[in-house]
Amino acid sequence: MRKNSCWKKAAAVLMAFVLLLCIYPAKTEAKSIKLGNTLENQFLGSGTVEYNNRIYYGISRKIYSIKKDGTGKKLVFKMKDGGNGFYEMAVYGRYIYAIYDYYGDSDSSDNHLLKIKLDGTSCKNLGRVNDFAIADGKIYCTKTRRISDEYDNQYNETKGLYSMDLKGANTKKLVSGKSLSLYGTDGKTLYFGSCDWETGKTTVYTSNVKGTNKRKIKTVSGLEGVFFYKGNMYYKRSNPDDPIQCDIYKVDNNTGKTKLLYNSSGWISSFCVDNHNLYVSADEGLQKIDLNTGNIAMVNKQVTNGIRGIHGSVIIGERYRMDMKAGTDFDVLMLKLSGKIIKKIGAYFTS
Repeated sequence: MRKNSCWKKAAAVLMAFVLLLCIYPAKTEAKSIKLGNTLENQFLGSGTVEYNNRIYYGISRKIYSIKKDGTGKKLVFKMKDGGNGFYEMAVYGRYIYAIYDYYGDSDSSDNHLLKIKLDGTSCKNLGRVNDFAIADGKIYCTKTRRISDEYDNQYNETKGLYSMDLKGANTKKLVSGKSLSLYGTDGKTLYFGSCDWETGKTTVYTSNVKGTNKRKIKTVSGLEGVFFYKGNMYYKRSNPDDPIQCDIYKVDNNTGKTKLLYNSSGWISSFCVDNHNLYVSADEGLQKIDLNTGNIAMVNKQVTNGIRGIHGSVIIGERYRMDMKAGTDFDVLMLKLSGKIIKKIGAYFTS
């Protein structure tokens, strides 16, 4: 009896070890989740996402990956269809999830969410989606439908904020609204906004992932680009009297207290928050603002067209540089945090 008991215990330990080996890769995969983030993405390119020490990014109709030292650039996927290209992406469960704009001009858009294998061997269209984020095996997104106005102009109208599984099935409406934007989720809280087109004001909300317990954070006129980081909301606001002039503000999510962080005499392409610094791509160039002291340092005067993402020791940014021979007018650059250019990793043209 005692021998049988020992064998049973040994078998139980072995089964537990096998089960642990099965679960471990899933946990490792979960740690590597990178959420799509609309703020860091440029309209005709894409944001950047890091996965297994490689940075994935889009250039028009192509998706590339590259090592963080600027070597090993690979073409991951190329769309055969026309359109404006990729502009938001995330990597989850060995798939790339990316927004692709099928519209081929600059006066509208027709955005769809695509699910692409990391090796580029398959692509599935999950439907019309403007913004998305992935957490805990679910896709949260603003789904849209194609409609025509009285002049027969076609455009996408938001149906609401939804959740669905990774196959694009089991959809569930969480929040209703025709002018919603999803800013992101941490798997517990949804961050989204609703725009009143008549007044030009956007109200930013939080809710749980079921879309309930909705709470208003702030209503802002002229709000653009929203970024949530460590209990604060950051946003860009254009001056109503001078739309070219922009400011960046920080709002405490709990108290609603607002603080002006950066004032620009010109246009701000985009910004990003990383650790204790605010990075701003403006007419003056790429600047770093210390959030504790307010000190401003010029990082790179060439990066005026936007920040795609920050990945540890490197920044992916854009500069305007017309190249008539190549037929491009924007370069995508990999830079060190000091501002030194490591390599040009792509270029594209915008009409």
